[in-house]
Amino acid sequence: MVDLKEACRIALSECPDDYIHVVNEYEDAYEIVLLKKGSSIADYSFVIPSTVDKETGKFGRDDGWSHDGNYKQYTKEELERL
Repeated sequence: MVDLKEACRIALSECPDDYIHVVNEYEDAYEIVLLKKGSSIADYSFVIPSTVDKETGKFGRDDGWSHDGNYKQYTKEELERL
């Protein structure tokens, strides 16, 4: 089982020029919003989130995965304290 800290590490290793803006934790996956270093969310009109599967640790772009149910959101500031 992949925890939040490991999911962040996986995402950043796949996208080393990015930083994590926010993470939404669902029952079976983490949805991770990555932005280019040096940019802010205001620089984007649309962002395609990435996902890390909690069971397998598989990283991928969120291209239509359906997020059902409740989620917990972690801000950049909360993630920096991990």
